[in-house]
Amino acid sequence: AVHLAADAFSAIATPIIDFGKEAVLAAARVSELEVVNRILAENAGIPILAVEQEVAAVRAMGIEAGIANSVIASFIDANLDMAFASDIARIAQDAAVISGMNSSETLANIVYGIETLNPLVLRHAGIVVDLQLAYQEWAEENGRTTESMTTFEKQQVALAEVLEAGVDIAGAYAAAME
Repeated sequence: AVHLAADAFSAIATPIIDFGKEAVLAAARVSELEVVNRILAENAGIPILAVEQEVAAVRAMGIEAGIANSVIASFIDANLDMAFASDIARIAQDAAVISGMNSSETLANIVYGIETLNPLVLRHAGIVVDLQLAYQEWAEENGRTTESMTTFEKQQVALAEVLEAGVDIAGAYAAAME
């Protein structure tokens, strides 16, 4: 009977303890990312209040705190306009319905796809874009070649393409919630 009671207690207590450990680790990661964002903002000459507001705007889209902070850090690091982060988060909600992932995971993948200029990552996240064609069009409009484009310019084009692709899938999240 004592072993049965001990096994029952263990069966109940272990998941609770594991959940508590995960919560503490997640909170520590969020704190760590907040420090990273402060440093990145300071180095980039961006007011920390602006960074905090953008993180809050992304979180308001239902994005996990850690992912929201990570996304803003990625935007700062890549010199992307943080003002588009919440727009990308909104697109991630719609794309998540298509990709079958949660919106936080989808947002992380979309930002990674923009940073790495990887259309396959974007496609996996539910965003279908032809980055090579977009680079060609940008180069022609600016009297350049695609070979002369910098990584930053390509990331800007990729961001614009994702924003444009978001128009095509707008409303998928809302429809799925009905």
